[in-house]
Amino acid sequence: MSGDIESRAIVILKELLSDYTVERIDREMSVSGIEVDLLITIRRKNGRETQKLVCEMKAIVEPRHAFELTSRLRYVSSKVNAFPLIFTSKIGKKSMEICRSNEVGYLDLVGNAFIKFNGLLIDRQSGFKNLYASVTIRQKLTRNLFAPLSSRIVRVLITDLEPRKITELASLSGASTIYAFKVVKSLEERGLASRDEQHRIRIDKPGELLDLWANHYDFSKNRVESYYCPEQDPSKVMRLAGRKLTEGYALTMHAGASLIAPYVRFSDVHLYLDPRFQQSAVGGLGLRPTEFGGNVHLIEPFDQSVFYGLQRKDSLLVVSNLQLYLDLYNYPGRGREQAEFLRERTLKY
Repeated sequence: MSGDIESRAIVILKELLSDYTVERIDREMSVSGIEVDLLITIRRKNGRETQKLVCEMKAIVEPRHAFELTSRLRYVSSKVNAFPLIFTSKIGKKSMEICRSNEVGYLDLVGNAFIKFNGLLIDRQSGFKNLYASVTIRQKLTRNLFAPLSSRIVRVLITDLEPRKITELASLSGASTIYAFKVVKSLEERGLASRDEQHRIRIDKPGELLDLWANHYDFSKNRVESYYCPEQDPSKVMRLAGRKLTEGYALTMHAGASLIAPYVRFSDVHLYLDPRFQQSAVGGLGLRPTEFGGNVHLIEPFDQSVFYGLQRKDSLLVVSNLQLYLDLYNYPGRGREQAEFLRERTLKY
């Protein structure tokens, strides 16, 4: 467990201290007869200034142990002129207060951090829910890259292929920092991603990753309700939807692709819809429920990430090109042809 905390905490520490480089890490050091887990030496980039960090690793920092831990760290740090720092999976508010009052720093794996030395102050409190506060982190975290929460992180990375830091990925996806770290690690282990000099994560093989996702993607997880619309021209139905629904929707399948990279003729209109706007859509479009032969399909997504990267075309909201490709790939009505044409014209990988 301590090895897991160390490797993940070091990654986060490097991101937080972006003006420094880690020069040396000494493990299991003895200082004045007291054992410490880590003695980290960092150096300011483009400068000679160095700073030592005395670090202790704990799975959980409980208040009843925090007083003894902070006192010991303060004593050791005074002997080597270092800043005392605790690495942990999760730190509670009471333990945070104890650390602060004793001028001891902390960094946990869900986004909380307090570091203060030489005029530098990092003070972050995470709003992320800690899903993995026990030592069973590894067992509880799915390795499936395309499970809903994991796929949000993959989606952020592959949508625009911009390099992202772990903390940025967590913020954009709504996942915890530790969850984002594990998904990134899985991508790296598969040779699909790597890190640049700033420790940002980038996708190295977007085409291969997209192929994997398309083959795992299951559109049937969504809840789809089909309706009959008296207006038979799909383009007019789409424009009507745009007038009646100014938010909470996004066109997909052939309807969405027709606005981005048209390739095949189509008659049905598919749109993702926030359930709050269901009545507005049905009433505004004059839809009638039908078991068979519907030409308008309202989709309640199994995960709200389908709305990530929305684009506006001809005053209409369309899902991202990535989502269009995933939805079309296994769609029987010439979906694969449209998907590949869309990929060639827009995704370019």
